[in-house]
Amino acid sequence: MRSIALVACLVACAGCDAGSLTSTGNLSGRVPANHRAQGAVCPSGRAPGSTANACTQPDQPAGCTGDSDCTDGVNGRCNTSEGGPIVDCSPSCSYDLCASDSDCADNTPCLCRESASSGAANYCYGGGNCRVDSDCGPGGFCSPSLVNQLCACLTVACPADAGATCSVNGVPTPCNCDPCGHGYFCHTRQDSCLDDSDCPTGATCDYDSFNARWFCSTCLPVP
Repeated sequence: MRSIALVACLVACAGCDAGSLTSTGNLSGRVPANHRAQGAVCPSGRAPGSTANACTQPDQPAGCTGDSDCTDGVNGRCNTSEGGPIVDCSPSCSYDLCASDSDCADNTPCLCRESASSGAANYCYGGGNCRVDSDCGPGGFCSPSLVNQLCACLTVACPADAGATCSVNGVPTPCNCDPCGHGYFCHTRQDSCLDDSDCPTGATCDYDSFNARWFCSTCLPVP
């Protein structure tokens, strides 16, 4: 069965070319409700791992039996799946991949666990064009767009024909049915929204990676 994302696509590749990112400024001079004013400094502590719900399956061999098995990185912990759409009850190791933004390459922010009592790992989150507000120029703001959300926006799309390509900021990009950026992006003077509250019920303010601006969209879970 074809996925909802593919069935709902609009064929409109002609409008996929995006202009250059317009830094500085934002909608109506307001401050976004969610923006990254400064870089992250993550908690050094991390809660012990848990294998309480562990199971064994032929196609999911256990990667560890306890935290002592996780020695290939920083703050190694042995856990079952931390949730999400993929069910995996076989324990595996996870490690802190960063402690601050400076540990991440390519202007990528470090996303920290909430506190030292959390068992989540710190990791670098790519896909955006900024780490902090200052990356967006004077008076600019760097905000999250669908960070850690497995979904697809269905508002703009390009043909899925073999060989079809679009251009994002002048860079050839495969056409697909999800124009929404998943990461941290600068607000621009061309934005049609600043916060989710600017959008109709059920929609959110997300970054349009095809047109390099923020817009209201509906991001549906990927089947």
